[in-house]
Amino acid sequence: MTLATRAFACLFLGLTPVFAAAAEDLRLNHIQIKGTHNSYHQQGLIAWHASHKYTHLSLSDQLEKRGIRAFELDVHRPLFGSDLEVYHIAAVDSKSTCSKFKDCLREMKNWSDQHPNHVTIFVWIEAKDSTGGLKFDNFDRIDEEIRDILGDRLITPDDLQNGHETLQAAIRKDGWPRLDEARGRFIFLLDSDDRTPDVYLDNGSLAGRVMLPRAGESNLNSPWAVVAKTGPGSFHTAALQRNFLVADNLCSPENKAADCHAKLNKALNAGTQLLMDDFEGDAPKQSLGGYYVQLPDQLTIRCNPITAGGFCQNHEIDQE
Repeated sequence: MTLATRAFACLFLGLTPVFAAAAEDLRLNHIQIKGTHNSYHQQGLIAWHASHKYTHLSLSDQLEKRGIRAFELDVHRPLFGSDLEVYHIAAVDSKSTCSKFKDCLREMKNWSDQHPNHVTIFVWIEAKDSTGGLKFDNFDRIDEEIRDILGDRLITPDDLQNGHETLQAAIRKDGWPRLDEARGRFIFLLDSDDRTPDVYLDNGSLAGRVMLPRAGESNLNSPWAVVAKTGPGSFHTAALQRNFLVADNLCSPENKAADCHAKLNKALNAGTQLLMDDFEGDAPKQSLGGYYVQLPDQLTIRCNPITAGGFCQNHEIDQE
């Protein structure tokens, strides 16, 4: 995308094309990164449904070998014992590279220890009780386990709000953290449902919380809303106008490879920051007819064609 084209896109979205800014002003919403959906998933001996036919590398290998910087974990309360568990569907599709939530967190932390200058790692948490385990009455336990293992590496809602009246006001006025200031750290995102305002927030506030909840179109203007997950369209555009981070779940085994390529290209050109996918590489069970999530020119991270200004250079981003 040329500078003129990028400028037009920014003006169309209501964004300011800050081409004169310095490279050190590059922020977290100015990049695009590869991510995986159900990042722990291993195909079982029997795939009971077509959507179960994919296998991810371990979290550390995804980080090291695939350049993945966004993950999604399905977290369940156990029927027995005390450790939160990570799997897709109990009994039917339950094979995982890290079956305990703490183990998943420790694996990511260990890789981070060895690569202290890595770009911020984003982790979507889906608190699930419809596919196994006990019901989540609240998400306190998830917050506690994240803090226990990654406490000093976290960028929390309080960090982002930083004295502003609301979180959304902070993001719209001050923007996301600068890329270089956020290296070696993690941001956790809550991919929950309509229980979020009642269960996770305290009177609309995320004070003291760990995760940033996913906003739907109906709460786009809520004071806590700064992240969304959606494909290109009116909601996607409105979210970018408000400085949101936007993710999208792209391809699954039920799709056709040609459709996956088209959806990925559309998300790339629309400025989606977190590109989440069931397929991460060219190995068996990790691709679909040659398709897997990838950025142009085999980059692992790149400048966002919509939100980044002309000062952004791809080679300056990934400095692990």
